[in-house]
Amino acid sequence: MSEAAQFHDHHQAQAWFNHAAPALLQCLRAATDPDHLTDTTIAAAIPRIADAMLPWARLHLPTDSAHLAITVHTAAHLSARGLGDQPIIDTMTLRLARAHLDIGDATTAAALIDTTSTKDPVRVGEVMILAALVIDTRGDHALAHERLILAVNHHQHNDDPRGEATALTELGALHLRQHRPHDARVVLERAHALLVTRTRPSTWAITRVTALLSAASTSIDTMLTQP
Repeated sequence: MSEAAQFHDHHQAQAWFNHAAPALLQCLRAATDPDHLTDTTIAAAIPRIADAMLPWARLHLPTDSAHLAITVHTAAHLSARGLGDQPIIDTMTLRLARAHLDIGDATTAAALIDTTSTKDPVRVGEVMILAALVIDTRGDHALAHERLILAVNHHQHNDDPRGEATALTELGALHLRQHRPHDARVVLERAHALLVTRTRPSTWAITRVTALLSAASTSIDTMLTQP
């Protein structure tokens, strides 16, 4: 899947993926059987398949994508543990934590986050973002806001524009949930600019920021027209 040259364009690749996704998901579910993890070639491929599938699923299967994410990243997490590859274990642990957050399971997400002992600055920033989202889910929105600001500063300090854009996107979403659309628009515009000018953004990342910006603009327009 990583060899883009096998496809002539994005549409051909998307058509292939639409056809292949059910089979890939079946393979991932089968891979949760620990006996399959003895094949290191299969085990090493699973996290890559997981990261390839989820952005597609979020765009094309929005109502099922959170539960699909749990299935996919559970398989990927098991495969990483079978390989004993700590960086991949940490990455898949955080992906799985985010999937549980997406279905409102902050307890499981927090437990997964607590098992991560990464020292990699990018992963540390991801931990900070996810921890802030757990705090927000539990109702302490002010503390979540503070933690997201720290995450933005962390990624900025480590020159990680993708991580900074992610933290800003979550901060914008928090502002929207707290009915602060003007603040949301400011940080979301920063996130969008970072994604476009300093990264090779995923379709999912751009789609989410754009949708949140649209929601912020709609809220501002509504406020202006109210008597």
